[in-house]
Amino acid sequence: MGVFLCFFLSSAIISKELQNQIENLNDNDYLTAIIVMNAEYPYAEVENLQIKQKAEIFREIAHSSQKELIDYLSAFPEEIREIK
Repeated sequence: MGVFLCFFLSSAIISKELQNQIENLNDNDYLTAIIVMNAEYPYAEVENLQIKQKAEIFREIAHSSQKELIDYLSAFPEEIREIK
């Protein structure tokens, strides 16, 4: 599990605390992590839209920007406990 995470996150910015937790994982340990994506949101362009329209646009951006990561992690059902 630790090798898998280190390989996947090698190009990401990892906090020292998370890196320490990854290095000290035992074979059966699980690690909870929040991944912040670098997606650009068009705040100025949606400024005058209704809340529901803004939410729909932002939800679509989040879905499309996270799809590749979620698909990748879903390929490891034995290693990944939950994806939200």
